[in-house]
Amino acid sequence: CPHHATSKEFNENHPAPNHLVRCEHKVSKYVEDPYTNRQSVLIPQETPQAGSEWVTNLFQFMCLGSCVGGPNRRPLQIVFTLEKDNQVLGRRCVEVRICACPGRDRKADERGSLPPMVSGGVKKSQMPKFSMGTEITTVSSGKKRKFEDDEQTFTLTVRGRENYDMLCKIRDSLEIAALLPQNQLQSLKQKQVEVQRQWLTNVLVKEGKSRLIKKKHRPGKIIRHPLK
Repeated sequence: CPHHATSKEFNENHPAPNHLVRCEHKVSKYVEDPYTNRQSVLIPQETPQAGSEWVTNLFQFMCLGSCVGGPNRRPLQIVFTLEKDNQVLGRRCVEVRICACPGRDRKADERGSLPPMVSGGVKKSQMPKFSMGTEITTVSSGKKRKFEDDEQTFTLTVRGRENYDMLCKIRDSLEIAALLPQNQLQSLKQKQVEVQRQWLTNVLVKEGKSRLIKKKHRPGKIIRHPLK
């Protein structure tokens, strides 16, 4: 931009004051195409030092992405090419964003890309509705709800074989439930409630019988009368 190009703080005695990208290499060469006005920085390929597998070169951006008269919030790409005798051997494009606080802007972009959230960190479209009763159910219409990530797969790491088997059963149950019609699914839920009630009744009856037996076999006190 005109402001940073005329600043003496970084441009004094610099060979390319109008270049957006600069390299800290001591023999870097700055070139500008007269037809496309594309700016380039040429640096030699060097052999890594002993004990290292690569060479580090530092690049510096002289403007922010929001500078008026310069990038002006336009998308930017840096193109890295490996050339020998004017022949391109490799090419890689990297999208860049020049900002004063990268961490803050990255978090803001991540929050903007997420779907709308409600309290508790649950998506509005996926938040279950609870009803009062003996069973926790989700209130939904007759049509099956479709989520954006139905076809997406996830990997879950769990510790312990017993926990793994339990999660596998839950996964299988959810996949089967997704294939069943809504009326059949409601019928199975009702049967499950009846089975749970019957099981709870049997447990309470067994506990009552066990207490009754213990009470009958409770030893009493032995009273001894003195002999006359």
